[in-house]
Parts: sequence; structure tokens; C-alpha cells
Amino acid sequence: EVGGCSDTATFAVTVNSLPTVIVTGDNTICNGETTTLTASGGTSYSWNTGSALDSIVVSPTTDSSYVVTVTDANGCVNIANATVTVNALPNPAISGTSLICNGNSTTLTASGGTSYVWNNGATSPSINVNPIADSTYLVTATDANGCSDTVSTLVQVISNPNANITSSNGTNFVCNGSSVTLTASGGGTYTWNDASTLDSLVVSPIVNTNYSVIAEVGGCSDTATFAVTVNNLPTAIVTGDNTICVGETTTLTASGGTSYSWNTGSSLDSIVVSPNVDSSYVVTVTDANGCVNTANATVTVNALPIPTITGTTAICNGSSTTLTANGGVSYVWSNGSTSPSINISPTADSTYLVTATDGNGCSDTVSTLVQVISNPTANITSSNGTNVMEVR
Repeated sequence: EVGGCSDTATFAVTVNSLPTVIVTGDNTICNGETTTLTASGGTSYSWNTGSALDSIVVSPTTDSSYVVTVTDANGCVNIANATVTVNALPNPAISGTSLICNGNSTTLTASGGTSYVWNNGATSPSINVNPIADSTYLVTATDANGCSDTVSTLVQVISNPNANITSSNGTNFVCNGSSVTLTASGGGTYTWNDASTLDSLVVSPIVNTNYSVIAEVGGCSDTATFAVTVNNLPTAIVTGDNTICVGETTTLTASGGTSYSWNTGSSLDSIVVSPNVDSSYVVTVTDANGCVNTANATVTVNALPIPTITGTTAICNGSSTTLTANGGVSYVWSNGSTSPSINISPTADSTYLVTATDGNGCSDTVSTLVQVISNPTANITSSNGTNVMEVR
């Protein structure tokens, strides 16, 4: 209108709808993962990350919001938000013995997740392992959010000690009544079956006995057993005449072994002795096993009898005399008689011997000389030289 005059004009305005912006992608991730966010609904895009692409790849470590500005062909603009939630990773752990002895096993148990996968393929929380060398075991734990993490543990295998027992005599036998020292080796500490904890053990078994020791190093152990055989002592016997008379000898013979040693210094099995007084002889007998025993033999020495002869020792020729022996319990004369007394009538000087034996069987001999005196020759002579006389 101008000065009361007017006119009418018409202008059509078209209103375009804003673009419908859609953002797709995984809105929940685990820490350390990436996700791709893709915007649609326009012809150009502008993210708050600075990207002008329709898609962006993000790897946030905390919950994050992403904004995209979308422009369509009409130049209309709209925005959309996408929040990415970041779930923390589980904190898995492995418990169990990580130091084992060779030949032993251990149980490893995983925690910190709701499901598990071990590097040996097991899917149970716990696994039993018995490695023969140092080995690393890994487990991947997954939590309720589907997030996973892996942890490992090293199981070290300690070599077992090599237990051994040696004896001081170099054998596995001992003589009855003797002792032997058993020495353990191969370990750091030792425990015998009698609870002794020394490395050596002195034993004196009377029957065959097994001894064992546990050798331990670093918690690992090995057991050794040593069988001790008990050999009986030799049965030492001495035979021979244990009663002799002065001046006699006797042979003493030992048996029961393979070697002998007498207190006389002899190493033979038999010795010949001739003691003058009661004497004791000792022999040490050693058998094939080296076991030793002793035997004693006492030799009793009986004194000889002291015989005598009584009777007339000077007789006239043609006469007789009785000789009587004393000092024994039996007699033997040189003429063969065995009676205590003999009657003799020698015609010349003669020696008679008698051997007297006493109650111990000991004998001695004595002699006596019987002298024979010649008879006188009687003679008568007359003064007249004849044997005639006149009678007046």
C-alpha cells in the first residue's frame, strides 16, 4: 500500500524435513577393543572426532560419547549421539603350586572369570598337570560381559635327589654281634626308618634287616633301601687230648673256619703242645664270610707218680728175695710181672725195673740192683794132715 493504494503478492515457502540420522555399531566393548560407528541419513558427515567420513573406528578406554553432524542434499542438518560403553577386562589369576618334584603333579586353578580356556585345551577352572620339565601354562578368563584376558604361570620341575646307602665294610652283610655304619648320600637332609636324621647310622642287627632312608632336596625326595644280611659266627671247636702227663705232648685241632690264629702264634688248624703245667690255649677262627669266633682249650697236666722198690737188694747165691713196688695203682716189671711184688732168685747181680702207673694213667719207671753174694767154700783140715786119729 502506498498513498491509499494497495496490491497483493504471494510467495510459496517449502519446508524440508531434517535428515533422519542413524548411527549403527557396537555400543559396548571391552577395554582394548575397537568398534566401528557408522552414520547414515545424509550426504556429508562431520564427527566430533574430526572425521568427515560416514564411519569412524574408535577404541576408547572409558565410556565415551560420539556426535555426528549429518547434512542432506537439501542442506538440512541434524545430529546424532552414540555412547560407547567400555567394560573393564577381567583380572584373572592362577593359583596352585608352581614348584614341583619330577614325577609329581600339581593342580592349577584359574579365577577372575566365568569361563576359562587353558592352552592345553581344557575349559574347566582347574587342571591337573605333571610336566617333566619347566612349563608355562596360560588361561584365558572371560567374564559375564564377554570380556577376556589371559594370564600365565610357570611350573618349575625340580630334579629328584638320587638316594643311596653304602656300608662301612663295603658289603651288605654283618657278622652276628658286630656293627656296621650305613651312610646315606644324594640328598641335603635324611630321615631313616628309625627316625634318625643323621647322614650315617650305626646298626647291629641280629637278624636280616632292611634299612631305608629318605633323601630330600628342596622338598623333593627319593628313598633308598639297604638289606643287611646277618651271618652267624663260625662254630669254633677244638678237639684233642685235654689231659696229659708231665713230659707228654698233645695235638689240639681247631675246626669251623677257613683260617685260624692261636695264642701260640700258629696260624695252622692244629698245634702240638707239651706244657709242664695246666695251660689254656685260645684259637681265633675266621670263616669264609669274615666272621670271627674264639674257642678255648685247657690242657691239664698231671704229675708223674714217684715209684719206689722195697726189699732186700743183697742176697746169697742160691737165695731169693721179694721186691715190692710202691707209688702206683698198677705195675709192670721188667720181667713181665704185673703184680706189685715179685720173688726173684738171680744167680748174678741183676737190675730190676718197674713201671708204676697212677690213677691218672701217668707212669714212671724206677730200678733197683739186686746183688748176688757168692757163698763161702767151707773147709776143715787136721793137724796131722789126715783124718785118722790114734786111740789110746
